[in-house]
Amino acid sequence: LTQSCERVTLCYELLVDVVERAMDYAHLAQIGREVLEECLEDVFTTVGDRAREAAEAAERLLQEEEAKRQELLAIETAAAAAAAEVAAELARIQEAEAAATAAAAAAAALEAENEKTEVISPKEGPVAEPSVFA
Repeated sequence: LTQSCERVTLCYELLVDVVERAMDYAHLAQIGREVLEECLEDVFTTVGDRAREAAEAAERLLQEEEAKRQELLAIETAAAAAAAEVAAELARIQEAEAAATAAAAAAAALEAENEKTEVISPKEGPVAEPSVFA
């Protein structure tokens, strides 16, 4: 009976030791779980922050690209307007050149006509006969 009591006592002590160790392991597991949760939270926060920063950077790039596109469109519009002005000015110059050419041709024709026609001066020309009806 004494031996049995000693064995029961020994088993009880072993059981208490096992329970204490199990409680220690459970406590360590709880600490590990809390640390892991904090790490995961930090990772998710960091990943979320990085994803948000990347999205903001992408949005900025899109806005910059749109601004550049608008600027290029404005430049193209201004260039087209300038080209239209140049074309209009060229047309005016060609019109003026054509008018000058026509005026020069008219002046040359008038001069040629003047050379063909002799102008008789009253002093140089024949004397007119007195009119019967005068």
